[in-house]
Amino acid sequence: MPTYHYFRQDPGFPYSLKRIAQPPKQIWVRGDASLLNQRALAVVGSRAISPYGKETTLRLVTESVWAGIVVVSGLALGVDSIAHKAALEAGGKTIAVLPGGIERIYPSNHKDLAEEILNKGGALVSENPGYMRPQKFHFVGRNRIIAGLADAVLITEATKRSGSLHTAQFALDEGKEVMAVPGSIFSPNSVGTHKLISSGAQLISDAQEIVQFFQENPQASRPRGETDQQQVILDLLVNGVTSGYELQKQSQQSLHDFQQAMSLMEIQGKIRRGWGGQWSLA
Repeated sequence: MPTYHYFRQDPGFPYSLKRIAQPPKQIWVRGDASLLNQRALAVVGSRAISPYGKETTLRLVTESVWAGIVVVSGLALGVDSIAHKAALEAGGKTIAVLPGGIERIYPSNHKDLAEEILNKGGALVSENPGYMRPQKFHFVGRNRIIAGLADAVLITEATKRSGSLHTAQFALDEGKEVMAVPGSIFSPNSVGTHKLISSGAQLISDAQEIVQFFQENPQASRPRGETDQQQVILDLLVNGVTSGYELQKQSQQSLHDFQQAMSLMEIQGKIRRGWGGQWSLA
């Protein structure tokens, strides 16, 4: 399975992560790196998941995946692992963001789940190299990357002090949609989600509400290409490269592939041709 290493200035570095308040200096991606530029929903919540939380997560993730949405989570116990499994069982793609190095699966008993994610066309992501052991501060850092890769964040269950609330806050700070599922007033696993809803998070009672958000926000938070070649060009344009000559040179594509990608994106209305061989995002 291929592993990719991107510095922030590299064309392949995800545009969504360049925009966050504390972008990682570099990331490692194992698996399908193109998923990092697709429509994505982060699904996070309590580690000690209840039967209600499990059923809610399974249903909402399954129906979201059927609509073509990529699921992002943190491979943790509870809601995270249920979200990954539900996405895979529904025939979808999922991204797991790791707190430690890309080669150190945490928790270790989720190694099989991580391999299944990769074998079914998903991806593992980390800002930490190799076999680095996760430290306490890595978990909060991991949460900002989960929020950064997603167009919206869904919390299906959360206690008063759940780490998923950090993910929600990162999303709010970036102006992204936060969604939460209500639960029993007697359940400690609903305290966090009820607090989010009372603070303005979208109350989710049906997967169609999630799908509707993505349908109404087709471009979401970043320009997306349909191929790796297109995405490299779009990332260069985002970074201020406008000359056709420089775009072709820095994208490291053959002239034929470059012209084909540019022509298709111009027809699709993603980019606009200017004077003197200059290009811009449409």
